[in-house]
This record gives sequence, C-alpha cells and structure tokens, in this order.
Amino acid sequence: MDNDDDDDMNCSSCDEDDACTTSPESSSPLSSATSPDRSTRAILARLKTGQDVCVVVDHGHVNWVASYMQYGFDSNSIFRTIVPVRPTSTPWTQDELNYVQAIQRCIKDGHVRVPYGRCTATFIAERLHTTRERVHRYLKLVPSPSSVDGATASALAELKELRSYFLSTLERSVLSVMANVGLDQSWVVAIKY
Repeated sequence: MDNDDDDDMNCSSCDEDDACTTSPESSSPLSSATSPDRSTRAILARLKTGQDVCVVVDHGHVNWVASYMQYGFDSNSIFRTIVPVRPTSTPWTQDELNYVQAIQRCIKDGHVRVPYGRCTATFIAERLHTTRERVHRYLKLVPSPSSVDGATASALAELKELRSYFLSTLERSVLSVMANVGLDQSWVVAIKY
C-alpha cells in the first residue's frame, strides 16, 4: 500500500464536508446472497507474520475466499497487504464504476463519512485497492452522481451489494495471488474468538 496519505489534503476532491468517521461498509450485514451459514463466524486471526486480521472461520478453519468477500481490501484484511495495488493504468470495469458511484452517492447523502483529514479520492482508492491518482482522475472527469432519496439502511445495503459485485470481479486475480504466496491454514498461528 502506498503511504501517500500525507499529501492527500492537497487533493482537489477533498472538502470540509468529507470529514468525520469511518465507513460502516464492513460492519453492515451480508446480503442474503453472500451470507455464510450459521456455523461460519467472522473473527480475528493472528498470522505467523504477527499481523492480526479479520477472517471468516468455517468449522474451525479459515475460509480465505469468504474472508476476501467479507473484508475485501479493508485495513484489517490480509488481502490489503498480499494483493498488489492495482496500477493507475488499470481499465475501469462497469462493476467498479457502479461501486464508485454508490460510494460517492453515500458520501454526498451523508450515509458514509470520510475520516477527518482524508481525501475523498484516497478513501475511495483504498476501497478499490488502486492508486489515488486513478480515482482522482475519475473524480475530475465524471460528474458526481445525483442524490437518491432513501434511508441509510437501504443505501448501505445497495453499497454492500455493489461492493460484493466489484470484489467478485477481482476474485480470480486474488485467488492467483493466494496460490502464489501459499495462503492457507499454515499462516494462522492463533484464532481469537
């Protein structure tokens, strides 16, 4: 992950309305299409690298694919560190564009807040696991989506669904990275219930 966050306040997509708390995306419930069964729980795992990450445990073993779909590239996810950041030249997919527009709409409507001092482009880039420059260019070229009257719960449910579609488009490359680094149960030292 790039540590360019120090210069993010100079980004033109930042404004004072973007400041506050973090995104509730990862804490909102799963949609029924991706809901794990009752034996599956999301918990913390200590890896042999010393890193604590959130994982989905299925019958005592870490389910890495479910963990990816649940936590994506969140800061508490192993995938943020093992999967390379997608470069600025990466073409935009429709699922990615839909997800970005949903994030923008939720920020604009006040359903999601960008952390204080964080640039909107950086906030979105972290969720897309791509460069801030790529998102910044997009935000400059494409007008912000119009607001939609609706409840926070429905807006966040839509955001969660679009996030799931977006993550599924990258699943093949994530599985390839998992195979290359040998991500399996041997990485887990302890599971914290």
